[in-house]
Amino acid sequence: LGASLAASVASFRYQPRGMRLTPGAEMYAVLRVLGRFEESARAHEHLMQLVPGDAQVMADYADVLGMTQGRTLTGRPFELVKSALQIDPANKKALALAGTAAMEQGRLAESVGYWERLAAVVPPGSDDEKEVAEVLAELRPRAGLPAKAAASVAKAPPVPVAAGKSV
Repeated sequence: LGASLAASVASFRYQPRGMRLTPGAEMYAVLRVLGRFEESARAHEHLMQLVPGDAQVMADYADVLGMTQGRTLTGRPFELVKSALQIDPANKKALALAGTAAMEQGRLAESVGYWERLAAVVPPGSDDEKEVAEVLAELRPRAGLPAKAAASVAKAPPVPVAAGKSV
């Protein structure tokens, strides 16, 4: 376990700049990898206090919080995702989580919008692009949309923020 734990920490530390964790957050991510979601959720909640307004930390917290509540993004996780997208509208993880949350709630056209936004920011030719395309190919017909969405359909609705309210 020691060698694999060290490798896990190293893999989080040496990712491309856009995918790196907030400095010092590697152990929080390792807890997630080890399936210790309750501990990871508490750690992420603490991390949010240390680095408020970090969209990636919010998205990671939403992800692990969803795992603690039976793999659903309803409620607080989705609120965190919407807050993350207010800060960084192109955050890949937040877009994927938002698309998943909308799908869970039966809002399929909205889900397609989030996945379309994600498709616009993943690297062309990447595995991510292929996975997003597969999701869209399955989701569009379920949402009653044509195989290739028109530009007007591809936009997810703006995320409303209540005046004076923060997450």
